[in-house]
Amino acid sequence: MADIPDWVEDRLNPNLNNKLDQRHVVETMLEADRPFFSISQLQSRLKPDVGRGTVRNRLDELQEIDIVAVEEYPDTMKLYYVDHPESEWPLGPAAKEALVDEEIEVYPSAKELVTFRNEMAMSRLMGAGLYLSLLLLTGGAFLAVAGFDDGTTLATPNALVTAGMVLMFFLLALSIGQLLANGIRRVVG
Repeated sequence: MADIPDWVEDRLNPNLNNKLDQRHVVETMLEADRPFFSISQLQSRLKPDVGRGTVRNRLDELQEIDIVAVEEYPDTMKLYYVDHPESEWPLGPAAKEALVDEEIEVYPSAKELVTFRNEMAMSRLMGAGLYLSLLLLTGGAFLAVAGFDDGTTLATPNALVTAGMVLMFFLLALSIGQLLANGIRRVVG
């Protein structure tokens, strides 16, 4: 069972007449890997003979004593979470500290890029390459329409369009390489 923080323990109402007590609901929410729960998700994690109405009643009680908060979404969807007073959002203090302490890698290593391990860096690289190729193609088309082609500079319409097309094919090759690397990783384990 999950350790219940003191701020929760002080607010719980131990009612032995209930089929499902508040403590069990909070323990279930704290020991799970997820921060948000619908009533159905909580019901499936709790005792199998507990009905939706019982789970809803315990959640309403916990909401009244400021242990649980709710986010309401369109289509009558409600997601419940433990409302940690130390956090500004539904995340426990330990998880919030882990996020603050987590080192964000801004510059991926060459090994990560070559082996396609850093998915975020690869998607940023491909996005930047796509923008650059579109800029080259648009610049080449603009220069061709404007009639600028003296043949003496590198910025001729044909050179820009060719560079844009080469970059697009390079990005396509990178995408295929990333798909293959991910497939090989899944197969190898």
